[in-house]
Amino acid sequence: MAKVARFSGPPKYIMKTIKVELDNKTVVIEKMPLGRYAEVLTLLNQLPEKIGGLDNLTSDEILRKLPSIIATSLPEVVNILSVATGLTIEEVNALGLDEVVRLAIAVYEVNNYRDIIERIKKAARPPETGQADKPKVIGSGGR
Repeated sequence: MAKVARFSGPPKYIMKTIKVELDNKTVVIEKMPLGRYAEVLTLLNQLPEKIGGLDNLTSDEILRKLPSIIATSLPEVVNILSVATGLTIEEVNALGLDEVVRLAIAVYEVNNYRDIIERIKKAARPPETGQADKPKVIGSGGR
């Protein structure tokens, strides 16, 4: 009788994590699954409606502006951090600004935002047209 391989579920992958020390506990930030990533991106896309010009900033510039973004759009930022970290809205609301910044940076780093944005920009960039790409004119006849 032949042995039958049994499916034991999906392989267990080692996910990148970052431990963030808060004042009263440690939070482990994990790479977000695609569905949660999409939810965070949707929430982030709504921020420019409240804060003009975000769409023209790099991710690093947005991180530097985080304190003013929080001041202008506190409910949205709390919601984004809640979805991205798994903390409840009440837990996020109870954090200090320094803790919020540490969490935001950890979410940014563990999910490779910089790399993803650069890859998307590169893929969306039109191909460069140089001299080698120009068609050659053949047989002009010297006219």
